[in-house]
Amino acid sequence: MLYRYRENNDGREKKVCSQCRKEFRGRHFKNGISDKIFCSWKCADDHWQERHGKKDKRCRSCGSIHNENTGVPEKCEEILSVISELEDLSHWYFFSSNEKNDFIEEVKSARIIYDPVDFKSNINKTLRRAKVLNATKKETIDREKSQYIQKLKNLDGWGLFNEDKQKEIIEEMGRCRTTDQFRDVLRMVEEEIKKLQGKGPGNEDEKNLQSEIQKAIREIEVKLNQEPKIEWEKNSSFEENWKDYLESSSGLSELKTRKEELLNIIQTARKKQGGNDGLTELRLRAIHLIKRELEKNSISGSELTNPNWENDINQAQSENAIKDIKNQILADIQSKRVVKEKKRLNELLTQAKENWNNYQNLEGILKQIKELRSSNAYQEKEVEIQALENRLQELDPSQYKKTSNELLDQQIKNNGLNDNNMDEETKKAIAEAKRNPTPENRAKAEEKICQNGANNNLSNLITSLRNKLKKGNLTKEEKETAINEIMKFIITENKYQREAYKFKKHEVDALLAELKGEKENQEGVPLTKIIFIIALITLPLIIVFILILRVRRRRLRN
Repeated sequence: MLYRYRENNDGREKKVCSQCRKEFRGRHFKNGISDKIFCSWKCADDHWQERHGKKDKRCRSCGSIHNENTGVPEKCEEILSVISELEDLSHWYFFSSNEKNDFIEEVKSARIIYDPVDFKSNINKTLRRAKVLNATKKETIDREKSQYIQKLKNLDGWGLFNEDKQKEIIEEMGRCRTTDQFRDVLRMVEEEIKKLQGKGPGNEDEKNLQSEIQKAIREIEVKLNQEPKIEWEKNSSFEENWKDYLESSSGLSELKTRKEELLNIIQTARKKQGGNDGLTELRLRAIHLIKRELEKNSISGSELTNPNWENDINQAQSENAIKDIKNQILADIQSKRVVKEKKRLNELLTQAKENWNNYQNLEGILKQIKELRSSNAYQEKEVEIQALENRLQELDPSQYKKTSNELLDQQIKNNGLNDNNMDEETKKAIAEAKRNPTPENRAKAEEKICQNGANNNLSNLITSLRNKLKKGNLTKEEKETAINEIMKFIITENKYQREAYKFKKHEVDALLAELKGEKENQEGVPLTKIIFIIALITLPLIIVFILILRVRRRRLRN
């Protein structure tokens, strides 16, 4: 049966396409088969290829089929040449799919330009813009490569590799082309370093670490038992905790550092055995506390304003002098921590600008930024961080909702919150932010989480100290440490800790006074104040009562 003509109800002739079977009127097309007609060239070509296996491909430029008979038009040749140049760009791989399509379509659309000069000028202009963007992407990748190579060199344990191994690793990093590849190499090197340091899971060095810890413990015990023996203060923290301090070492290098630190403490204590024992113990406690704060905040002694602080403490000849130096150093540590947080945040925001169109990279950067959510540095950069979150939402709205929920869960974990210690307001804010992740709802939930975390930290600290005070087993060092922890909430610039202190000010002040040895009643108000208040209330009543009695007596006499 030939699909060619069909009579309409009104008697008019209507054509039927032999390929798509659709009815049409007007001009028809043929593909060389006499008994077939088609509604378009596409149907004619599709029919030919299906029936006769025609292999000719459509031109990427104009969409037509060129063969030996028809030849390739000059414009198509130039357009295809430019497209080939685009795809041969050194960093074409890093162009987004939208950027690639835009450049190619812009070149292809130039075929409608009639003037040959304008046509060439237009496609060359597009090619130049692509080359400029290619150079920009090359600079970005090279900069990122340099940053990751520097991260390699800054790794704690990079020196464990020999020069040939270091060169091999850097060459491997140089061959990487994407951020994920850079990270994979960095992660691989970190794992190798852990194995060399004895930190790797299941590694044979783990056994060696435990063996070395036991050797270090025996060495310290020998030093302690040497004459003259050191008479530590009763309940001294050193005497109680030095074994735990060694056993908590995470690697051989850290164990060596801690062992040397303990040996120095023993040596210093023995040298000053004949001097003021109280000051010696106070010096040791101050030094130990400062070193713990330095380690906790990842700050080296050389970064401090006074790098010779330990020598100054050992030379101090009074209790007040030791406390003054200790307080100055602790304040300096907090200041340096704030500076490091600001520097880290600025670095992350710079990386975000360099990866502005890459959702995966931006997401990873934002998760690192959210680790600093409770810091003052974060508060100062809230506008820029909000812009980063908005950009993520623009790049992929559906994926961003999942990212937003993951960020909230990350903050909940970082602040030590769970269903048992989370207040109702925080729970409601989190639920609303997950249901409808608008900027306002997210910000409110994050604020509630940070404040809830700070409140819990202060409450837990108060409860723990109250229990220890009731048992009466707090050492002097533990009391000083507790006072320092409480003072952080009082003198801090962190708004969440300040609000936590304001909420429990009465209870905190009373506890602080008790730790310092100042006698107060259970409510934290001095007894003299209570007596004075009672006197103010009762004295006028007594006077009124006496006056009433006098008036009654006079009436009875009259």
